[in-house]
Amino acid sequence: MNKLKSMLKRAIQLLIVISANIYFLNAQTDFQPMYWGGEIFKPASGTTFHTIGNWNEGILLQSKTSSKIFSSGKTFVQRVDNMTLLPQYTKEVKLESSKGNKPLEYQVMTRMGENPILFATYFNKDKNKIELYGRKYDLEGEPTEKEKKIAEFSATRKQQIEAMNFVASEDSTSMLTYFTEKFDKYENEKIDFHLFDKNLEERWNRNIEFPYKGKNFSIFRVKLAPSGRVYLLVKVFKEQENQKKANVFRYGVVTFSEDTSLIEDYGIELGNEFINDIDFSIDSIGNVVCAGLYSTIGLNNASGSFFIKIDREKKQITEQVLTPFETDFAAQFNEGTRYRNRTEISDFKMDHLVHFKDGSYALVAEQFIFDEVCFTDFRTGMISCTNYYYYNNIVVVKMLKNGEVEWAANIPKFQESVNDYGVYSSYAFGVSGNAMYFVFNENEDNLKINDQKQMQAMTKIRGAIQVVCKLNSNGSFSRKALSGDKKKSNFYFVPENSSQISENSLLLMGFTNNKFRLGVLPLE
Repeated sequence: MNKLKSMLKRAIQLLIVISANIYFLNAQTDFQPMYWGGEIFKPASGTTFHTIGNWNEGILLQSKTSSKIFSSGKTFVQRVDNMTLLPQYTKEVKLESSKGNKPLEYQVMTRMGENPILFATYFNKDKNKIELYGRKYDLEGEPTEKEKKIAEFSATRKQQIEAMNFVASEDSTSMLTYFTEKFDKYENEKIDFHLFDKNLEERWNRNIEFPYKGKNFSIFRVKLAPSGRVYLLVKVFKEQENQKKANVFRYGVVTFSEDTSLIEDYGIELGNEFINDIDFSIDSIGNVVCAGLYSTIGLNNASGSFFIKIDREKKQITEQVLTPFETDFAAQFNEGTRYRNRTEISDFKMDHLVHFKDGSYALVAEQFIFDEVCFTDFRTGMISCTNYYYYNNIVVVKMLKNGEVEWAANIPKFQESVNDYGVYSSYAFGVSGNAMYFVFNENEDNLKINDQKQMQAMTKIRGAIQVVCKLNSNGSFSRKALSGDKKKSNFYFVPENSSQISENSLLLMGFTNNKFRLGVLPLE
């Protein structure tokens, strides 16, 4: 009997150990049922990718080879299967229209309605015009019509094409194009806006003169509502005598639609506080929320977060909340430095302003530092420079719908690279329900460390692992390896080529020298 009890006790202990090991392995290696597709050959080295959209028939990608001295490179459309992520076809995008011996120049392909739409341009030097063309494609990568001219913009040289901008509405039913080339830096800024529907029919066009000199004015961010109303977040340089002590920038929200008689302009200022970075969001009834980071001592620093709500029916700012960071929160970034008692955090750039269905908001920012170190060889006079890229911690500030800060989270991440433009650094971002997801390359040893002061930097992509961090609605988060398959690590994860393709999935991309691989991460 005693022997039976002993054996039973031993079996229970063994079961507990096995369960604990399974839990530990799952916590360290498998986050979600992540799945990868097969290897796909890139059209050429230096190819860049853009996700056009996700259909039942497959996921469409646009790839573009790097430009040469006498060639602008080639553009391809590729479709991969939704389930297996294996390629279904790769087709070169060839533009048929030409002016004399000069063809149109490809600009962008994006989803509008149920079809991919291509936009291309041509500089007509005889008329001093940039002509904009559009063309509809089917899901087999074939054009359904010839390119047609849909708009033109005044220009004096071909290089001004770079000032052409494209903004799609959130529901992908319309496209806004605008031309930001400054006509005269000492005169008021004038910009041409054209709005097209999913059939490339022009809904309206407007030339707007802003009450700001061209040299002082820039468009910071743009949003297009499904109704066709345009929202601009603008940045204006204020000319004044004492530029060192004064807040020299003014932000504003400008909104308009096809009604030429109504242009609304709302100034966004925080008195003596500096706006470090800002983004904005539009709610379902057209009200505007601006949020970002502010500083009491100057740019490139952040003392806390701010929240501003604009009521468009009342034509005024109805809420303005400034919330400084708590001392303990700021101390996480300043420990071990002479600024450890300072309540400012430095070098954070805002990436996202998330608007949740319950009306709350989340501000997402990442610390980015760029250093260039140059050395002069006094024997030859040659100068050589080394560029260092640092993508570090992610800060998330959760705000209630009235702007009150609910919590602030610090997600530790240390990425350092040299002369690579930081292509393997930063993170891919996704939202599902009230949770946020961050995927990034990480030093494998850091998964076993809880104290961020002991974490090591990810300095080389070779040997790094991919980590997914889930940030919950209460501010807690978990970090886990995306995959335990070492074979997949041969494909170096590139965050900037990854995107959210549905409400509950992220499309991830990894590269080698001549191949790429796609993966899908389901979000809970």
